[in-house]
Amino acid sequence: MTGSFTAPDELQGLVVKGLHEWELSQVGGPANPLEMVERARRLIPGDRQAGMGQLAIAIAPGPRQNLIAATRFDSESFVEELHEALVREAKPLFSRFERTEISRSDGVLYLQQEAAALHLDETGAICLIERAAYREAGERLGIEGIVEEDLQARIERSIDVEGGLLGQLDPTHRCTSVAVCAGLIGAGWMPWRSLAEHRANPGSATLGRGNDRIVVEPSSATHKRAALLHRRAEIAQELTVRLRREMKPL
Repeated sequence: MTGSFTAPDELQGLVVKGLHEWELSQVGGPANPLEMVERARRLIPGDRQAGMGQLAIAIAPGPRQNLIAATRFDSESFVEELHEALVREAKPLFSRFERTEISRSDGVLYLQQEAAALHLDETGAICLIERAAYREAGERLGIEGIVEEDLQARIERSIDVEGGLLGQLDPTHRCTSVAVCAGLIGAGWMPWRSLAEHRANPGSATLGRGNDRIVVEPSSATHKRAALLHRRAEIAQELTVRLRREMKPL
């Protein structure tokens, strides 16, 4: 439990809140890091969609429990809530003006637009998917590829969005830990460059190793939920380094 206080009454309130959250977290038993990582990985696509290389960031909360009641999960109003949360972000992945295709299969809800997707299951595991390639505003020529600084920033943004969604799904913090992983799907051929390298020579690059599906986790695959958003920049940086190791030729 973390928090700041300026008076004894505030400290008492923090202690009571912390104990309540701990009691709720024990209902589902202890968190299982291996199970959480596997649940996050399960939401990352097996192959690319919409004919483009994709970046996928997934989280899975623990201890495992159904955070979303079946009646709510299957309702149109729940889909509307999710869509509204996605389009009102400062830099939204989803467009309010683009059609969103909705489907469900094997306990997973899918929201799909042309260049973005969300996968969500009843346990609160979330995966956000978008284009892997970098493209500067107004850029028409050049080799499509991954720019490291851009990828890291977008990983951090996805963690931020997913953390916010989890807060809506589990406002009482029944889940106290979160597993995080990142994937590049159908993007293994893409060149990996720094922003400076891309701008200096956009028409020339070394192609990637060709791995069609890469999924990585940070060295500490699970994190305390309370620290997830505070550490998102650090987590994004490590995920970026691990993806680079798999993508960029030696």
